[in-house]
Amino acid sequence: MDQVNCRLEIPQVKGLNPAEMTVGRHVLLTCEGSYSKSFDLTKAQFKLDDQNKFTAKILKAEARSAQSFDIEMTFYIAGQAQFPDLVITDGVNEISLGQQKFQIQSVIEKTETGQPPKPFGYLVPLKLDWPAFYLIFFVSFLGLIILALVLQVRKAARYAKMIADLRNYNSPLAPDLQFYKTIRTSEKNQYPIEELEKAFRLYVLRVFEVPMFVLNHRQIKNFFKIRKPRFKNERLQVDKFLSEFEEIQINKKELKDSEKLELVTKLYRFVGKTQNLGSQQ
Repeated sequence: MDQVNCRLEIPQVKGLNPAEMTVGRHVLLTCEGSYSKSFDLTKAQFKLDDQNKFTAKILKAEARSAQSFDIEMTFYIAGQAQFPDLVITDGVNEISLGQQKFQIQSVIEKTETGQPPKPFGYLVPLKLDWPAFYLIFFVSFLGLIILALVLQVRKAARYAKMIADLRNYNSPLAPDLQFYKTIRTSEKNQYPIEELEKAFRLYVLRVFEVPMFVLNHRQIKNFFKIRKPRFKNERLQVDKFLSEFEEIQINKKELKDSEKLELVTKLYRFVGKTQNLGSQQ
């Protein structure tokens, strides 16, 4: 290991005592002596033990001549820093700077008693022994849980109101008889698609108690899955009919009389298979 002799220089900075080393202030070690020219000063770092690992740091090191170089450094901890043998390394080579001793002053102004002021207390009456990052994460996570619970409660209240509003669609006629009556009436007008879809939605609403006139297609599917899981086959058929009505409306498709009759026939079959399910819920 090469060895050099170093002396400390404290560059003048306006507003700072020229002879005082403080935490964070940049100081220079001017070193002279023979050292290996293979030493890479651009990678120079202090080789410190665990106790002094975060005491000092090299900011920059550069050669002044073939046998001298400067080290710009700073200290992060106030107090006396003693190094029996301060060593720098570039990861491969090492240079001994000899025994070094530094006195670093705190940048915190002292009180009338000559001691630094005590740190501020906790903002809340709790002693928190974990880093601020974990506190922020915990508070954020707790906030998300509370938000999810609030949204869940609001969703449940909304569904409860929608189900209560289904009573507005009650009729003296049974759901299937009301459907048949509507279809017979629409037959006089060549089965308008709007009337067929409305009759279908009203029938599903009354038999399965699904808010067919409030929820959209995707929400109706989810409502069936969550609240009516036992009616899986019926849910798939409802989904298929809704998709067919949507396709007709979006494409503004004009159905032929034969196509309308085919659609009405499928609706009749669906009603015939499900008309007794209302009493099984």
